[in-house]
Amino acid sequence: MGDKIIAIVGARLNSSRLPGKHLLPLAGKPLIERLWQRLARVDAISTIILATTSDDYNAPLREWAVSSGKICLDFDGDVDDLVGRVDAAVKIHDPDIIVYICGDSPLIEPATLDRMIAAIKDKPEIESVLLKSGTDGHKNIHEGFDIFRRSFWDRMCGASVEPFEREHVGAIYHHLGKVTPFGSVHVTEPAIYSSIDHRISVDTPSDYRFMDKLYQAWYAENAADTIVDLTHVIERLKAEPSLKNMNKHVYQKSLKDTSLKVAIFTEASPENGMGHLMRTLSVTAALQDYLGAQVTLLIKGIKIQMPELALVSHVWVDTLGGAQAKLALEENALHIVDMKDATGFIESRNKVACPESRVVAVDIDASYIPFVDLAWLASFYVDEATKKMSNIRYGWDCFLLRDTAVWSPRAKASSRKILVLSGGSDAAGMGKTLPANLLEELPEDVHIDWVQGPYAEPPVAGGEEANIKRLSVIKAPARLPDLFADYDAVLCAYGVSFFECLRSGVPTIVFDPVGAAGSAEWAALEQQFPKTVKANSAAAIEQLKELLSQKEDISAVPEIVSLLQQGPEHFAREIAKLIAPSSPVIAEAAYAIGE
Repeated sequence: MGDKIIAIVGARLNSSRLPGKHLLPLAGKPLIERLWQRLARVDAISTIILATTSDDYNAPLREWAVSSGKICLDFDGDVDDLVGRVDAAVKIHDPDIIVYICGDSPLIEPATLDRMIAAIKDKPEIESVLLKSGTDGHKNIHEGFDIFRRSFWDRMCGASVEPFEREHVGAIYHHLGKVTPFGSVHVTEPAIYSSIDHRISVDTPSDYRFMDKLYQAWYAENAADTIVDLTHVIERLKAEPSLKNMNKHVYQKSLKDTSLKVAIFTEASPENGMGHLMRTLSVTAALQDYLGAQVTLLIKGIKIQMPELALVSHVWVDTLGGAQAKLALEENALHIVDMKDATGFIESRNKVACPESRVVAVDIDASYIPFVDLAWLASFYVDEATKKMSNIRYGWDCFLLRDTAVWSPRAKASSRKILVLSGGSDAAGMGKTLPANLLEELPEDVHIDWVQGPYAEPPVAGGEEANIKRLSVIKAPARLPDLFADYDAVLCAYGVSFFECLRSGVPTIVFDPVGAAGSAEWAALEQQFPKTVKANSAAAIEQLKELLSQKEDISAVPEIVSLLQQGPEHFAREIAKLIAPSSPVIAEAAYAIGE
């Protein structure tokens, strides 16, 4: 009779950088289910067990297991004791061989597990099986699993004493060397698996967007009963630098890492629009990806549903003087504020005892700059008095923008397409008159897509039915920057979205209907981009007509595009410098970012 082999999947929804990640959808099914589909193809595994915890936070994960007929262990011990949780499953199912699986690795290769299990199966003298490095010394792309014989597992369990040893399966062997197997074997993998080095676990929103893109593309062209081919993923990574760039920069936390805890205070409302929140999402991604930080957002304003926001820990508040804000100030080592008026934040912070915390302000009023550790002015322009302050950062490489699709000229088509961005709340009421003006002024072969922000009213498009059909409304798109690459040009109200357009390289015409920019800043912008920056909507439409007729070439400035792309990394580097003296973990992350 052969060895009894079980797989134990460790998963909790409490991820510090991506809460609830195991239930996030990948092409219509939860990430954890996609992982199960892959494990089910390993014939030697007799049983697959989900090992999670019994606390309320993980109830949705347990409910998924029950509803889909999966075996689930709900561990009622210390929620951070992963070794104890897995050992509880081991004791119940009494296997000879344990295949431990990280629940955030939806590209585990079944054929690899088959080869590794075959190398240890029915060989009592072998207690551990590992993968051999590639012929060129590169490690294999595989991650997220370990295979141990029961005898070795029991010794590891007994020797795991310190909290960090209990939090990571196999750490006591792989990283600390406190125990070693009596016998081990190395398995050689096909060369393709060591031909590229890239992370394929899901720890941050950037990792998730990368994985979701892979899954969406695969199932758009392959049957539902297939699994995403890892060799296909590797070939795509080699051929598409933009795909690899989605998460290649994510900081891999080490064994003893303690995450920097950050509270970000921001706002979103019909009065203040979406710019502060959009910038905050970029800040959050930079801190998570580059520094491994644990970030919580406190958003003052009127609650909206937003897919990007669903990927980060956040809470909506009515005031910054309440209990939630007080708790966030007390529990986090770094406070970041990005609000039009930071008075409420400053007053709340002054009432809370947090002497060891640091404070960073994004686009704060100049009068508050002396009272913060770092003032990050996400702008290419500041006045002469502000420039003299030592704790400010500004410039084209200080914009905090979300990743954008890279624009390239569209292939010749029967019609042209423009995108209109009026802002999150359309504060200027552009939707009341501009659609009719565009339909009247632009050629009939130009189709207009109008983005209606989450706080904005729908645009009014009067006139003949034939004309109205030329205008479509996109209401609160999931990720606006992903749209830019599909258009010939963008017409944009001045704000954060304008700079996201510049970052993508899409030809863009901008005007400032509410005077969001000061006169000196606007004059500097006109000087920098004379064909892009226009005084009013009429001048913007005329320039757009010239652009669409190909009489004007509004090309992106490569140097500025490059600087705009550097903003989030620059921000993370400066935060690391600010925090590093009191945090060895952040000092290590700062070294990883480099200069």
